Amino acid sequence: MNYIKLSIVLFAACLSACASLDHVEQYDYRFDHESGRFPPVRLYVNREQVMGPALAGMVNALYKEIRATGAFHGSSAFAETPWVIDIQLGWLAGNAAGSFIGMMASAATLGVLPSKHDQIYVAEVSVYQAGMLLEAFKIEEQSSMVMSVYNYAETVSGEAHQMAMKNIALRLVERLDKTGMLPRIQAPGEEPDPDFIRT
Repeated sequence: MNYIKLSIVLFAACLSACASLDHVEQYDYRFDHESGRFPPVRLYVNREQVMGPALAGMVNALYKEIRATGAFHGSSAFAETPWVIDIQLGWLAGNAAGSFIGMMASAATLGVLPSKHDQIYVAEVSVYQAGMLLEAFKIEEQSSMVMSVYNYAETVSGEAHQMAMKNIALRLVERLDKTGMLPRIQAPGEEPDPDFIRT
């Protein structure tokens, strides 16, 4: 009888895990750089923080994605500008009961049974002008991935992290644009940054 109950639990966990694929939905926003771009900003992400390789990779990806929006005339940690964007980036695993059961079942079968993993990415953003805090806000993204022995390499490759960082960058630029915190500057005959990517 206990064997039947265990089988039912494992089967339910498998169905729960397989209900979602490794993905983050791409955020639908496009910055209209033709109306001018934001001034150069001093950009910090997790400054002076010791990080593991996973978080360090996400920090680098977020730097890249913010620049790739084409929204700023420049963004670096050493820019001489009164505008500062300071971001504290973190991530944690979701703790839903279904996810926990799925992980335990996967561990019991050495990864043959897939398990669902939820990731939550949090960016705490502070925007300053000449040392004065203009606004502090939080941006969150969530991803779900199904991991098993069959797709382990794919799920740990960082594609979900990369898309989450892109979405955070887009949400950040959208927030700055809608609130008007940073002015737009139109430079005559300016060329886009070399790493500009239309999103």
